[in-house]
Amino acid sequence: MADLDLSELDVNVYRCLKLLRRAWPRLVVASPEAYGPSGFSFAITDRSLIRNGSIIITQLDFDGDVWIHASIRWNDRDPNAGDLALLKEAVFGPGREAYQIYPPTLLHSTPRKHQLSLWGRADGKPALPEFGDQGAL
Repeated sequence: MADLDLSELDVNVYRCLKLLRRAWPRLVVASPEAYGPSGFSFAITDRSLIRNGSIIITQLDFDGDVWIHASIRWNDRDPNAGDLALLKEAVFGPGREAYQIYPPTLLHSTPRKHQLSLWGRADGKPALPEFGDQGAL
């Protein structure tokens, strides 16, 4: 990790690694590698070092707010609700919201097979109303 500058990201990469490695004891979560202009990725392999998937975490400024994007991809299946909950906890922590987005078809880039993403504001401020206040949850 010496060549990877994580100081600009609002993600605790060490906490991320610790939670992922504890949750998946039969898998190997590699040290992060640079990904794009402002992110990093983790390869996920089994004990024989056959690649099973990956996690990508990026950050960008959009309309004056800093957003974090986190995705998880498995080679042989779609991520399940437990995978997304773990990704949310590892990347965003307990104090920030994260969202799964289903944009209009015309705006959606071609997704990778077996990959799901979460988005959230780096400052932790909600981007949606508190629906529970109106009894909607």
